[in-house]
Amino acid sequence: MSNNTILLTGSERDAYIAKHFTPDTVVSETLMIEKTITDMQQRVSELFDIDSVSKVDTIIRELEGYGIDSEENLDDAYSGCYRDEETFCEDLLSDVYAEQIEAMPVFLQTAIDWEMVWHQSMKYDFFSVYFGGEYYFFRRDF
Repeated sequence: MSNNTILLTGSERDAYIAKHFTPDTVVSETLMIEKTITDMQQRVSELFDIDSVSKVDTIIRELEGYGIDSEENLDDAYSGCYRDEETFCEDLLSDVYAEQIEAMPVFLQTAIDWEMVWHQSMKYDFFSVYFGGEYYFFRRDF
């Protein structure tokens, strides 16, 4: 017994379908595969700029571990995307405490160790998901 099965892809597949099937060919419902994407999957895909359903589902499982189980929770918790934790802390706290930081002498402003701020203070209020070379930050109290 020989294997006569050939996998066609791309334009070969399209040409075969056009030659052997007419546009009005009816396919039974049992042969149709319908994959619906949930709102949460769609939102995660947009937020993380991912096309792969399996990668989206992996991130959703990680977010669910932190209690984010809906699109609404995701939007409430999301705090931004940054290259590292230090940049996130500096950006957030420079906005929140702008007047206080401006009042400090420059030598103190430039001496702030933002990485230390993340590890000593901010990681208890936020968590991050690392994907594609960037950190995505979420509030824990959404």
